[in-house]
Parts: sequence; C-alpha cells; structure tokens
Amino acid sequence: MSGIQAAGQHRDDGALDTVLRLLWRRRRTVISPALALMAMTLIAGAIMPRHYTATSVIMLDRGQPENVTGVAGVNPALPREPVSILGEIEVLRSPAIISALIKAEDLENDPEFVPALALSESTAWLNGFLAALKPEPDPIPLGASPALHAVRKAISINQMNRALVIGISVSTREPSKSARLSNRLVELYLEHQRQARTEAVMSVSSFLNDRLETLRQAVNDADAKVTAFRSTHGLGQNGEISLAAQQRTDLNNQLVQARTTRVSTEARLERLRLAAHHDDLENMPDVLLSPTVQNLKAREAELSRTLADLNARYGEKHPYIRDTRAQLEDLHRRITGEAVTILRSMENEASIARIRERSLTAELRDLENQRQTEGEAMIQLRELEREAETSRALYQTFLTRMKETGSQTGLDIPDTRVVSRAPVPDRPGGTPRGVLVIASFFVGLLPGLVLAILVERLDRRLRHPRDIPQKLGLHLSGLMPRETAAPRNTVPPGSTAEELRALIARVWPAGDAPGPSILGVTSTLPGEGKTTLVYRLGQVLARSGRKVLLVDADLRRPALTLLATGNPVDPDHSSAPNLMSVLAGTQSPESSIIRLQQKSLFLLPGAIAGAVAPDLLEGPGFMSLLRYMQDNFDIVLLDAPPVMPVADARVMARFCQTMLFAVRWESTPSDAIQQALELLDASGAGVPLMAVMTMIDLRKQATYGYGGYRKHYSAYQEYYAY
Repeated sequence: MSGIQAAGQHRDDGALDTVLRLLWRRRRTVISPALALMAMTLIAGAIMPRHYTATSVIMLDRGQPENVTGVAGVNPALPREPVSILGEIEVLRSPAIISALIKAEDLENDPEFVPALALSESTAWLNGFLAALKPEPDPIPLGASPALHAVRKAISINQMNRALVIGISVSTREPSKSARLSNRLVELYLEHQRQARTEAVMSVSSFLNDRLETLRQAVNDADAKVTAFRSTHGLGQNGEISLAAQQRTDLNNQLVQARTTRVSTEARLERLRLAAHHDDLENMPDVLLSPTVQNLKAREAELSRTLADLNARYGEKHPYIRDTRAQLEDLHRRITGEAVTILRSMENEASIARIRERSLTAELRDLENQRQTEGEAMIQLRELEREAETSRALYQTFLTRMKETGSQTGLDIPDTRVVSRAPVPDRPGGTPRGVLVIASFFVGLLPGLVLAILVERLDRRLRHPRDIPQKLGLHLSGLMPRETAAPRNTVPPGSTAEELRALIARVWPAGDAPGPSILGVTSTLPGEGKTTLVYRLGQVLARSGRKVLLVDADLRRPALTLLATGNPVDPDHSSAPNLMSVLAGTQSPESSIIRLQQKSLFLLPGAIAGAVAPDLLEGPGFMSLLRYMQDNFDIVLLDAPPVMPVADARVMARFCQTMLFAVRWESTPSDAIQQALELLDASGAGVPLMAVMTMIDLRKQATYGYGGYRKHYSAYQEYYAY
C-alpha cells in the first residue's frame, strides 16, 4: 500500500478525538459567535453606567406572643409559612410603599429614575436604542408617579437562606443614595405595618360591639322558646321519657338478634337443600356434626375396612362379602335418613325464626305508633335546646374576644425588627466586567458549536476514501494529492508518483491480461483535477517503458494542450494540426501527434469544436483515429470533458475500455456525482468505472482523523524518487 493510500485509512481515535478534530476544522465557525458576543459585552459594559447596591435586612419576629392573653386575637404575628413571607415581599414592592418612597425622597425630580429629565439631543438616539432592547415594562397604574417603574426595577427584595429574614436591596448610580433609599424603604414598611395593625384593632372592636348586642338578644329569645315549649307539652326539666326509650331499645336489640338468627338459619337450610339436590346431603357440615351420623359414619368406615380385607381373601360371591355389603347398604340408608331428618329440623327452625321476627316487628311498630307523639315533641325540644346552646356559646366567644381586644388597645408589639441597616457600598455591585467579558466568550461558544455541528452535518462533500464506495458505489482506484505548483515540465512529486504507480497496478495488473489500451478520464464538473491526472499518469506510464499517447479530447474547453506544451489552443482550429482537424479529415494523425519531452510520451493537441463536438465523436473519423491509436501506441489516455455540462463524455465512454472518474476531495457534492453517474449509465456505454480522489489537501485531511500521511511524511520522504 502506498503512502497516500495509507494516509486515507481511517484512524478510530475515539469520540473525543473526533470532536477535537471537528472543533479545530471548524474553529472559525466556533469562535466567530463567541468573539462577536464578547465584543458586544465590551461595548455594553463601556456604555452602561455602573450601579452600587446597598442592602438592609429585616426579620419577622419568631418569638413574639400573639397577644397579651395568650389566645388568638386581632393582633396576630405574621404567619410563618413561606407563602405568607412571599406575600410580605409583594407588600414591600407594592405601588403604595414605592409611591411613598418616591414622595419622601423626591425621586420624581431625580434624572436617574425619570429619564425624560436627562434626555438631550446628543443621547436621545442611544437611549431610544437601549429602550428598544429592553422588555416591555409593567403598566403604570393610573395617576402613579412616572418614576414608579424605574424605582421598582432598582429595588430587589428576597428571602434569605429560606429563613424568616428578608433582604431589601436598592441599586443606583450613587452609593449614598442606594443606602438612603434602602433604609427609608424599611422605615416606610414598618410604618405601614403599624398603621395596618391599628386599623385592624379599630375595625374589629367596632364589629365586636355590634355583633355582641345582636347575639345577646338571640340568646334571650332562644331560652324563652325552650321554656314555653316544655310548658306546652308537659315535659320535665331533663326532657326524657325513660320507660318508652328503654322499651324501644330492647325491642330493637331483640329484632336485630331475631333477624340475624333467621338469616343464618335460612342460609344453612339453603346449603342443605342444594346438597340434597346433588345427592351430597350426608357430607354437609350440619349433618356431619350430628352424633348419630358420626356413629353411623364410624361403623361404615369399619365395615369398609372389613370388606376390603375380605375381598383380598375371598371371592366376590363369598357369603361373608355379600353379608358385609348388605350391612354397608343398610348403614348408608340410615345415614341418608338421618340427613333428611336434619334437613326437616332445619326447615322447622327457619320457620320459627321467621315467625319470631314478624312478631317482634309488629310489637315494635305498635310501640312506635303509641309513642310517636312523645318522640316528635322530644325532637323539637332538643332542636330548640341546641339552638339556644349554640347562641350562648357564640355569645361567650365574642364576649371573650371583646375583652382581649380591649386589653390590647394602645399596645403595639412590632412583629418585624431590623437586623441591619444598609451601609454605604464602597464598590459597584454585580458581576465584574472582566468576568462578564470572559463569560460572554464561553457563552458565545455554545451557538458556535451548534453551528459548526450543523454545518458539518449538512456538508455533502466527499472527504474520506471510504465515502466513494459507500455513497457512490464505485471502486476507489487511487488518491492524488494537491500540487501547489504548475505540473508542466516537472516530474511528479514522490508521493504523487507512488500513488500513480499504485493506480497503474490496479488498472493494468500484472499477468496475462494486457489491460485497457484506451482509457478515458472524466469528472462531474470542471476543475476537479482530471487534466492533471491524465498528464501525471502519462508521465509515469511513459517512464515505465510504455508508448503513451495523451489526447486532449475536451472539444469545448481543452486544457491538456496548455498543460503539456505551454501553448494555448488556437480558437481557429483549421490553422494547426489537432484533434479537430484529424476528425474532420483535413490532417492525418501522423502529422498532428507531437512528441513531448519524454521520448515515449506523445500528445494529440485539442481544439475548440463547440456544439458539433458530439457529431464529430460519433463520426467515422473518430473510429479511424481509435484504430490508428490502438495500432501505434501501447496506451491511449483521453482527457474527456466533464459529464454534467455536456454530452461529449457520455458519447466518448462508448469507445473506451475503462473510464477513470475524478472526484475532487472536499469539493464536489455527492448528489451531483450521483447524477453524473446516472447520466453515464443512461448513455448505455457499459464501460467499467474506477474512481480517483484528486486534489487532496494533506494538512487539512489530517484534521478529519484519517489523514495521518502528513504526520509521518518526514520519516519516509527520502524513499520517494521519481
């Protein structure tokens, strides 16, 4: 295997190596968004003013008693649930508190919070641009201060460490202003809490006074109704009729017991009847529990053992056996009779249970009818007593609450205390600009990585040698490195020569088969290195002793002539011997073919034929030329035009014994190559195709993980010699 071919082998260095190579290959795509974001951060940091943040800390007093009496009253401490703490944070951010702060500190005349005061013609465009980038602010309530939104944005209120502690931060452009506003906001919040407690006490006191008078009258009315009802119905003080209630209770208990007995007896009777229906009555538990049946079953088991013993000793007709069997049959009849007797007894028990249940039901119904009047009176009396008791309990509750409220009037126990006042900050708040710039660079790498991966996935160009057989279905015959200098009048580089020798060994293998004498070289599109491939291949073939003819067969844009001789093709094809004049019959092949610097390398110059090129290639002149070339040269290399632009290569393929298909590395999309191959197949030439990957950038190929040739080239380049 040659050097370049070895370079084309894939090196599986793992996922990390693949990712690193992709990042290096697409480094500009990865870094560009990061640099752009970093530049935007630098510009924004230079434009935006610095802010100083001052923080004061308050705590909801956990140990404060709820009221002086120890009973829940109208001055409760703040709830301790997190939801309520968040509610207090919203109170601190409420328009009422913020508006009071604006008024106390005269912030309506502060340019920092009212941008219109600082707006000038020189900065109007910048402020407008920055305002357009900001999200839409919350709507300002009707009649509120124009500084309300800006002040709310400058204030940050958070619960600290999941405790009953709240931090109140204010960020402005002046350190002293930040501390002053934070401390003033705490003072306004505490004053707001005191006013709220005072208003709550006054409101509750007024409500309790009105409610107590109403409840007092309700209690008196309820007691009067109970007394009048007892007098009307002749009920005692306790309101009970003990004898009637006890009789009903006893009858109810007896009825429940009778009903339970009846249900149980009927269930046992139903099981016995079902067993009798299936001739299995003697095996039921109620039957088996009978002492008589147990004795008969024991006797039956003893006779069964005796019969088994006799069967083992005598024949079936022995008198002992017949006598024993007769005894068994008699026992079975007695057991069946006893089971039927038990069934009849169970039926009697069920009938007695039903009669008893009906009797108790009738007695209870009569007693209920007799005592219905007394029962209804008792129900009404109990209802009146419950209403009176409820009114009395409610009145007592409100009376107690009224006393507690009176004891707390004028007593204000704060439920919030200041942990620390806001000091004047000595440095700007927020993240340092240097850290932001560095962070923006790394954040910008993320879209760069996504873009690089997307570009890599959407890239349809061929890079790896295995892409040709996998994506195109062609046999890869060789690789051609890219040459930086013009190849005219130079020998092939050592690596290129070795690859060409490997290609020759595949096209013309050693053995009895001579190999193709007419070889066409084409490509999908122009600029894929096919002309250089023809010229270099001819040089190596001629050096091996073969007589080689290079034919500049591209009658639209001939390039081989300029590459081999340095002379451009004359547009007036009639003035010089060339392929056009030979096909037209105006020149002979002998007079048109020229010898190049190598003695066994010859060239038939090209010409520009235009649209008539396919007609010339299908004419008799081209067939005569092919016969002449086969008779006088060992190998003929045709530099055919590309397949996609014109049909010349498809026509020429019919006369070639083999076609080399040049595929430019990392250039031609695979779908375009596939279309070209379909066009060649549709032409009906049926010529064997062998692919050659051309113009390979060894340095760049190494970044894909399968271009190790350049890495080791210095170790064995001295072995190359053309």
